[in-house]
Amino acid sequence: MANQISRRGRGERGNTIVELMFAIPALLLVLLALFWLSMLGLSHAKAADLAQQAARSMARGADNAVIDELVQRVMPGASVAAVGDSHLVEAIVTQEVSAPVPILSGMTVTVRASATALREPSLP
Repeated sequence: MANQISRRGRGERGNTIVELMFAIPALLLVLLALFWLSMLGLSHAKAADLAQQAARSMARGADNAVIDELVQRVMPGASVAAVGDSHLVEAIVTQEVSAPVPILSGMTVTVRASATALREPSLP
């Protein structure tokens, strides 16, 4: 009886290694995807904060060159656009975020955030 049990166990030798060969790369891909999603989330949070700051600055009458310099200092490669009328100003910040792995460098996502502010009355 002991011989039969030990013979059955021999047929399954090496299964653990084969399972790990498939499980470890899959786990690494999941971790890489989570890392990229967290990068996208952080980029969006930065873009939203920059859009709010840019909209407030534009509402106060700040120069566009100063706003562009601020955006480039905080988020290199991002762009800011201003849209508005006599009462409102909207700042739109966009940036291309690429995958963190060089093999997937063609995969990019555009992060976009906007904010609106009331124009402040000018001083006489």
